[in-house]
Amino acid sequence: MGQCICQLTGPSPNKISAWLYLIPIIFAAGMLMGTRRLSDFLGMSPVIESTQISVARAMVGGAALIVGARTAGGCTSGHGISGLSPLSKVSFVTVAVMFAGGIGLSSLLRLFT
Repeated sequence: MGQCICQLTGPSPNKISAWLYLIPIIFAAGMLMGTRRLSDFLGMSPVIESTQISVARAMVGGAALIVGARTAGGCTSGHGISGLSPLSKVSFVTVAVMFAGGIGLSSLLRLFT
């Protein structure tokens, strides 16, 4: 989305058709609309979460996720899948630490909520 906005508004010497940058946005919007239409057609109701989370907590979690993904050079599941498929020892340790960190943080958050 950011790349699209910069391409449309910024003075770039390499002007490429704006449609090339709109394709991922159109694709994502089509996925959302298609899912909605299919659920309406099948008579399915949206899933309602039983756990309520505050907007501030969700924003902090999202920001932490973005920082972690940028720091690691990708998402954790992608690193796990790409590293575990060739049976890399380092990846096994990394995935174990990721799960341990998630379980540990979840346990801490339960103490304070």
